[in-house]
Amino acid sequence: MKYVYAMAGALEKKPKVGNGDCVALVQHYAHAPNHRLWKAGEPVLDLKEIKAGTAIATFVRGRYPSMDKGNHAAFFLRHGAPGAGFWVIDQWKERPGSGAKPYISSRFIPSRHMKQKSDGSWPRASDNADAFYVIE
Repeated sequence: MKYVYAMAGALEKKPKVGNGDCVALVQHYAHAPNHRLWKAGEPVLDLKEIKAGTAIATFVRGRYPSMDKGNHAAFFLRHGAPGAGFWVIDQWKERPGSGAKPYISSRFIPSRHMKQKSDGSWPRASDNADAFYVIE
């Protein structure tokens, strides 16, 4: 089952929800279950059949790792140029080195053209379009 919040684009500059973490955004608006139940669906980069507002995340061997950093969840908005990346709307807790994000906002996540590591993780996963999959 895919999780979709059709009004995701309207969240721009709205207050963060829950504890401010990226997972809380997807759970709050798309009613996604606990992240331990998430499974990786199709890769997002250049996926033609993806709707705006679809919940997406980074996965390691098909599961959401839920670490302090290096993983992410968001709502897909639209693709950029073919193979270049895509736009998302997201939130995250502010941590040292994570950059300021005072409210829900959109951003472009580029493809880094980096290969997946042997342990199933991705380089710069939170900022690497190659690392995102549809949440199922």
